[in-house]
Amino acid sequence: MADSQPITQRTVQAVASQTGKHPLELPPLGRSIDVDTLNDLEDIAADTTVQFSYAGHTVTVRDDAEVDVTPTPQDGVNA
Repeated sequence: MADSQPITQRTVQAVASQTGKHPLELPPLGRSIDVDTLNDLEDIAADTTVQFSYAGHTVTVRDDAEVDVTPTPQDGVNA
């Protein structure tokens, strides 16, 4: 495990850091993904990756609890 914080908390913090917003300014994570399932990811079989959209970003969470955040391209804009 990469960190002692729950994956959900690290996900919100990573998106907040990417956007320059305070975590409380972001929408509830539960509107984008089942937070209980996300927190259980570390207990799921190896080689599992979850990807979802949250606050205008694509979030990828791997079974090793690594969280990657990339801006979601707007319609008609190539990233």
